[in-house]
Amino acid sequence: MPEVEHVEIVNAPISFVWDFVKDMGNWVQYLKGYQKHEVKNEKDSVWWIKGDVGIMARTVSFAVHIDEWLPEDRATFSMKGISEVMDGGGALIMGPNVPGEETAAGKKGGLFKKKKKESAAAQPAPQAVAGADPNTTKLTFRLRINAGGLIGPMVNAVLGPVLKPIAEDFSTKLKARIEELYRTGK
Repeated sequence: MPEVEHVEIVNAPISFVWDFVKDMGNWVQYLKGYQKHEVKNEKDSVWWIKGDVGIMARTVSFAVHIDEWLPEDRATFSMKGISEVMDGGGALIMGPNVPGEETAAGKKGGLFKKKKKESAAAQPAPQAVAGADPNTTKLTFRLRINAGGLIGPMVNAVLGPVLKPIAEDFSTKLKARIEELYRTGK
């Protein structure tokens, strides 16, 4: 099951990044192959994504459910194929940027594990992290897609190398848009 992660440092405070991320309509269109999306309610939507994997090119529709919105921390979602036998999920994770801290992408694990619930008072504010730059945010995008059915194993083998550039493209576009909005005061 292919899973990727990409990290960007965004030149905007975490509160500004959260204000952008908390509305799915702000960021879903930056996914490569995005065709359209339809919001069903606060946590459910349908996304149409055109994929080109090897010799196969088609538009796939996904039922997307927001699993959690944790202000100034993360937005996680799960996806289930409507038009194809596929499932997956992803997350946009915000954190303090500590200059010099490793930001290498490609680490796996933790995305779909249950996060221990803590009260808001028990969680330190992002700027409270020693050495953190309050004017920048570490933004991590994780994406996992699993194809099922008879040709699922073959599709998954091809998807692996394709997901990394998709994650990088999405993260770079998201960073650019957030920074543009922050610079212009919108």
